[in-house]
Amino acid sequence: MRRLIACAFILGIAALAAAGVTPGPAVTDANVAARVHGTLSPPDNLALAHYYQTEAKAEAARIDAADRLLRAYNGLEGKVYEPLKAQARKLLRAARESRKRYELLAAAHQHLAFAQADDSGPSAPTPRH
Repeated sequence: MRRLIACAFILGIAALAAAGVTPGPAVTDANVAARVHGTLSPPDNLALAHYYQTEAKAEAARIDAADRLLRAYNGLEGKVYEPLKAQARKLLRAARESRKRYELLAAAHQHLAFAQADDSGPSAPTPRH
């Protein structure tokens, strides 16, 4: 499923680029809230999609660490370790859920960029006053 989302994301970026839409300025942890709050043009949505896709990929390390932690706790025997195992399972579940949410945000912003590009078209005239 993740590969399908990643492939769709890459194909979407390529299609938008072919339509003349390129990402806006880079989105960072420091400016993501301001960028979301601002007016979202197709390049802005594309930049946000890229940011969220990068965040989703970064969750892989957190998932690996949580998985190793769970395996370590699962190697311990005794009832006293059951709460620790439960917490380790929850950490792993949360890391996987976080990656999924970032992927969904990326897909949503990519979809918005497509929809906006379709509405205005890459060569839509700029209104003059």
